[in-house]
Amino acid sequence: REPDKKLPVIDIDIEESRIIIADSLWTISPSAIKVDTTAISIRQFVLQSRQQAFTINGKISENQQDHLSMQFQNIDLGSLDLYLRKPAQIKGMVNGSVGIFDFYRNRLFYSNVDIKGLEFRSEVVGDVSVVNKWDRETSLIDSELKIVKNNRTPLSGRGYFNPFNKNMMFIVYADHMSLGLLGTVI
Repeated sequence: REPDKKLPVIDIDIEESRIIIADSLWTISPSAIKVDTTAISIRQFVLQSRQQAFTINGKISENQQDHLSMQFQNIDLGSLDLYLRKPAQIKGMVNGSVGIFDFYRNRLFYSNVDIKGLEFRSEVVGDVSVVNKWDRETSLIDSELKIVKNNRTPLSGRGYFNPFNKNMMFIVYADHMSLGLLGTVI
């Protein structure tokens, strides 16, 4: 318990560790987690195996400026079969980041994620890019989606989401897009 707090605080220090998940050796880097009554802070939690890495860093609290982010580096979606012990029906390599801020009020998120060589249910989708950014001037989340396959853009979209009134407006362009895949997404 901290002197100025009535409720306990949990501090977790993680030492470098190695674990085996589905026959793969993963390393956890030294990191720290602190849980308070209204805040969770994670400092440089990194889970890594060979070229793949997943990192969590930041803080969720009542302070609207605090944010928690997750980074993905060369995460192989095809290996989900091993971890789930059943066919995941998805392949591709994920790189990028996602994050959340203003958790206790509006739960605003941002992302910049690329999936190289996405395949879903044995259908080649292509290279996917998803970007969501908070626009402070308009108080909207600007979003952009783009799929590139064989040097073409079969699907792209751009728009915004208003987290306060839950309205959204998107313009989507489709060109030689598989209706089977579009039906799965919708």
